[in-house]
Amino acid sequence: MEKNREIACEILGVFEVLLDKYNIVINSDDRKEMILSGEKNSAPIYGEEYFLLEDKITNILNQ
Repeated sequence: MEKNREIACEILGVFEVLLDKYNIVINSDDRKEMILSGEKNSAPIYGEEYFLLEDKITNILNQ
């Protein structure tokens, strides 16, 4: 994994800790599909939303 992508993941981790502290979960179609299949994931940012944010943060860091 490239260095800026690793940093982006670390930044997202900081936000996930804050969201988790306040019991905030970002809804997503991926999470809905997971729940319908009987799986559980307590990550505040999940699926496509996570990867979109990761890409955007990585792009900013790459500039």
